[in-house]
Amino acid sequence: MSVWLRRLGYVLALAGLLVGMVLITMPVQFIAVQLGLPEGFRIGHLSGTLWSGGAAEVVYQGKLGQLAAKDKKMNLAWQWCP
Repeated sequence: MSVWLRRLGYVLALAGLLVGMVLITMPVQFIAVQLGLPEGFRIGHLSGTLWSGGAAEVVYQGKLGQLAAKDKKMNLAWQWCP
């Protein structure tokens, strides 16, 4: 019985690694299309993956803390460093 549990553990670990690699290398544009963006956000151009990428012409249309509600434009870049 313990041999089957050990083999099941190996298979689950390999499947977890595969799923993790697919998620990390997935293009961020695909995720934005599938999940959608929150209301009040517009993004001109997404590039890269979840691991590292960027977004150009990000516009937030709404109230941000105590600031007045108007368009705020910015560019974003990210890189995950575990």
